[in-house]
Amino acid sequence: MEILHRGFDALDLAIQARIPSRLANELDIIKREVADSGSPAVLIRGDVWFKVHGQGKRGGYQFVGETDGELGALWAFKRPNRNDPWGVHVSFRALPLAIHGIGWARDYINKVLDALEVERAPNGESIGRVDYAVDVLAPDFVLDPSHFVMHARCGIRSHDEITSISTSGHSSRTTSVTIGKNPGRQVIVYDKRADTIDKRKVAWFKIWEAAREAQGDPPLDFTDPRSSRVWRVEARAFKRHLKDTWRITCWGDLQEMCSAVFGTMIEDIRHCKPPADRNRSRWPTSPLWDTVAGALKDDLFGTMTSVDRTMVNDAIRAEKRRQLVAQRHGLSVSLAALQGVSADAFRDFLEEQCREEFILSREHRVALTKRLAEASMKYTYGDG
Repeated sequence: MEILHRGFDALDLAIQARIPSRLANELDIIKREVADSGSPAVLIRGDVWFKVHGQGKRGGYQFVGETDGELGALWAFKRPNRNDPWGVHVSFRALPLAIHGIGWARDYINKVLDALEVERAPNGESIGRVDYAVDVLAPDFVLDPSHFVMHARCGIRSHDEITSISTSGHSSRTTSVTIGKNPGRQVIVYDKRADTIDKRKVAWFKIWEAAREAQGDPPLDFTDPRSSRVWRVEARAFKRHLKDTWRITCWGDLQEMCSAVFGTMIEDIRHCKPPADRNRSRWPTSPLWDTVAGALKDDLFGTMTSVDRTMVNDAIRAEKRRQLVAQRHGLSVSLAALQGVSADAFRDFLEEQCREEFILSREHRVALTKRLAEASMKYTYGDG
């Protein structure tokens, strides 16, 4: 079994800080504009582009926005209130943590809040969730929910996902098992290759390919599950588990204790290879679990991928272009059918559509330059 990736997969934290009143006023105006127009709007501060959403967030956060798209973070701000010092919440997606590591996240938070002129208290963070994932190339592994052995306090929930991949040949195989729940701790084992294909998360193929290349191994054929099935073991520590069990609140606590948090989780919740012995407590762990446990013994805080971020950007853009082209083609076929256009006349129909599109772009009430600028805001991936 070969590890293709290991790293932090999610991070949520609240920050003891209040945004300036002038920033709240600006966000108020932009938020209303976004809600009225349905078009994105960006607040620019230096090299930080803060894309404002039209709605708030549960928990009293009036303002929500994001920076750097899929390769950045999701932010939520409360209106400044001296009776509520915890006015900022930030969530990091999996990809930026995979590419840069969790140490980068701390610097990124400081960069954005400095640009927005948000003052915060020293060590004023409260970590609410942190996930760590290990991706293992294991084409022959079969996920069986009955092979898990866990502490009696853990709950187990398995869900069979019938994949659309015909080459798997198994309409009823278990592709995901979830043990535990929020706000405690949780372990999930699932077919990450199938998930990547199903949800078109193409960046993960680049990450795995970079890992193979770094080890001097040939590329995988991800169209063939018999040689490229990747299983992810994802350990999640939620707020109650972090604080009540480990007394983890701030960055320093997390850096000191994260290996113990996830290592203990994998010891308490084990996937086993059942022998003839009926005593489950004596079952040996499976090769998959041994591989994951070994990966969690190293320094977790410094883990990141060897993939080039530009390659990830390009992969995300290429996939988005594929989706938009497919949508455009579908709309063109529907419009042609509506107008009674035959297959033989479809090319002429498309040429006429191009002329109509050009005329529409000139006659639209909003200038094309403005609309292109607004549309480009949707597709910033860590390079805004």
